[in-house]
Amino acid sequence: MSQTEFFVPSRTSQLFARAIVPNAPRTTNGRIVMFVLSHGLLDNIDAPMFRHIQQTLCTLSIASVAFDFHGNGRSTGTTSYGNYHDEADDIANLVQYLHSYWISMSDMAERAGTDMGVVQMLPLHRTFVLNIMGSKDQIVPDDDVWEYDRLMRMAAPHADRVVTRIVPGAKHFWNNQRELEALDRSLVRWLTTVLPKIGL
Repeated sequence: MSQTEFFVPSRTSQLFARAIVPNAPRTTNGRIVMFVLSHGLLDNIDAPMFRHIQQTLCTLSIASVAFDFHGNGRSTGTTSYGNYHDEADDIANLVQYLHSYWISMSDMAERAGTDMGVVQMLPLHRTFVLNIMGSKDQIVPDDDVWEYDRLMRMAAPHADRVVTRIVPGAKHFWNNQRELEALDRSLVRWLTTVLPKIGL
């Protein structure tokens, strides 16, 4: 396994990212399958959840890149609630930088007023989306999650590629081992349906 930390230039900032690549990563058409992980509100990739997800993916021979949106964690710039156009730009810049095939997003959108035009900027024809939320999330209300799910499905060319899972008992920051184990089960269950679809 190799781990690399690096910065990706974006329009207004430098995005901090961490790539973890297993010794024998899964490939498709000769290219490494790369999952891109983005964080939710008030989080960053140094949180235990992101390190845990990246290690889980690595044990499944899946390479991953986790990154901080601008103004979060170790990325430069400033941020504000509901700046989803800028965050979509961040994702697009990272994907272009990596020439990735797949994106797994955990970021939640602003309530029903979110302009989902930002979603249309993403390469959804090559994307599978997994949104995971804890049922005891004290930061993002349930209604926001389901509205985001609905809008993503409407924007995606293949609505069945957008999956939202609510993990019973988990909180927003996934800070304890029980929550991380439940997260693993949700991630692995999702992967068992996605990987065959892409021939892995």
